Amino acid sequence: MIMNKRRTRETLIGTGKIFNEEKNIATALYSLRVNQDFIGDNPTQGRSGTPGPKEYTCQLSIMDGEHNLFDKGVLTLQLMDGRRWKFIVTSGDIFSGNYKARSSGGEGPG
Repeated sequence: MIMNKRRTRETLIGTGKIFNEEKNIATALYSLRVNQDFIGDNPTQGRSGTPGPKEYTCQLSIMDGEHNLFDKGVLTLQLMDGRRWKFIVTSGDIFSGNYKARSSGGEGPG
């Protein structure tokens, strides 16, 4: 049996609000990437594969508000369409306000 693996990617881009608990602390440009692997039989057999877990990563650029997102724990990004995504900062620079983040619990915007 031939196994095949493929990856899908989706990127959500926009301006959103960052919340610490219920308090709006910043506005940021975001680029939220969703990656998902599908593992399955040879595509010539007409099978789309079994979806693996989705992986959510994000790049944030603070436009106004709090520039230091470190040591704030789990934060929430409200996307342009109103959905909310819980994240934690993985790296960044408080002077430029540019950060990388990942999902706090493996879940996507909801």
